[in-house]
Amino acid sequence: MLMDAAAREERFYSDNNQYTSSIGISSSENGHYTLTVSGLGTNNQAFTLTAAPASFTDSTCGSFTLTNTGARGSLDNTLCWAK
Repeated sequence: MLMDAAAREERFYSDNNQYTSSIGISSSENGHYTLTVSGLGTNNQAFTLTAAPASFTDSTCGSFTLTNTGARGSLDNTLCWAK
């Protein structure tokens, strides 16, 4: 979901020279995660996508993030969000 959302953001940026908070995805296919877009910054030139657990608690990984620079994050990046 995060990779799909990031690709949609990049396509939107190519057409509009800015990112958007409305990319047409609000949750993962199975509904286990919800998606939020934040960190658009000045003139919508950056984004942070966050996939938060919706139907369960994940004390190991928590939420996953992905930024426009490709930076990935979670509570334990080495176990949860490998490159």
